[in-house]
Amino acid sequence: MRCSNVLPSEVAETRYIEEAGAIAIKTHRRPLKVLLILSKKKPQVRIFPKGHIEPGESAEETARRELLEEAGVSGEPVGRAGRITYAFNGKRYRVVYYVFRYTRKIHNGEKGRDPCWYVPQEAYALLPFDEIRRLLKKTIMKEGPGLNAGGNVLPEG
Repeated sequence: MRCSNVLPSEVAETRYIEEAGAIAIKTHRRPLKVLLILSKKKPQVRIFPKGHIEPGESAEETARRELLEEAGVSGEPVGRAGRITYAFNGKRYRVVYYVFRYTRKIHNGEKGRDPCWYVPQEAYALLPFDEIRRLLKKTIMKEGPGLNAGGNVLPEG
């Protein structure tokens, strides 16, 4: 048997850039609507508001801040939707998403973000990644019966 000379402290550890995001939903009228904004990195792509967790800030506080900064919207926290990981330009990111129930529009959002509300089926089709679509579907299913009425049926899977 051959022994390794590598000490535990030298073992390569996967480092993630920690982020938090917001899945904002309007539930006060049917059909329910989901908020998406344009990505900074890929401006032709719609995403949920998200950003880096600042020192001393909780993930939920970051999600709330990003919702307000990027989309100009405030919301009441409902709970945690889930977490995803992704890689972009050689960096690895870990994003925890929180669900917020829309309360009001504060301003028009960050320039170039074009916040828009979509019925779940439209939002699902616009989101670029499977993991994000799964989070949306999980969030919508938690909102209760009757949600998928009126043509808002999300794809199976």
